[in-house]
Amino acid sequence: MDPQRRPAWSPFFNAECAVAAHSRPTLARTSIRIYMSCILRISGEALDIEALLLHRSLVPNLTWRKWEERAFKGKAHSDSGVSFVVSDADFDEFERQLTDATEFLESHASEIAAMTATPGVKFATLDFGVSLYEDSVAQFCSFPPKFVRLAASAGLGLEVSMYACSDDTSEG
Repeated sequence: MDPQRRPAWSPFFNAECAVAAHSRPTLARTSIRIYMSCILRISGEALDIEALLLHRSLVPNLTWRKWEERAFKGKAHSDSGVSFVVSDADFDEFERQLTDATEFLESHASEIAAMTATPGVKFATLDFGVSLYEDSVAQFCSFPPKFVRLAASAGLGLEVSMYACSDDTSEG
C-alpha cells in the first residue's frame, strides 16, 4: 500500500478499534492511522466457533466468544464470531476491494457457504470499509450483479462501512 495514497484519518478515530475488526469504530481523539478494508464477519448468539472452523482451510484473523470482554469498550460480547480479511486495499480503493472480494468468493465459495450454514450462525456479512471525505456531497458504492449472486449463493449479506477521512496526506 502506498502511504501517499492513503487517506488521512479524522483526528477522532480511535486506533484501538482495529483490534476488534468485527466492531464498529468509536470516536476518540488520536492522530494514529489504521487501515482496514473488506472483512468477512460471521457471528451468532449460539454459534460454536470450533464447529464453524472444523475442517476449514480459511484461518480467521479474529475470533470472539459471547460474554468475553471486548477489546476496547469494556463490555462483554453479545455473540460469538469470527472475521477474515478479504482485502487489504486502502479505504479509497473500493474497486480493488471488490476485485479482491470477487476472487476470494470464487476461490472459497463452497467453504464459505458451509460456514454460513453452520447451526448458530445469525449474521454473515462482507463489510467493505470505505473513505467518507468531509467535502463530499455524495458517495456511491455499487455492486455488480455477478458479485451480488456470488455473495448471496454463499449466504452472505453486503455492508458498506464509511469512515471519516480527510484528503490531507501531509500527516504521519
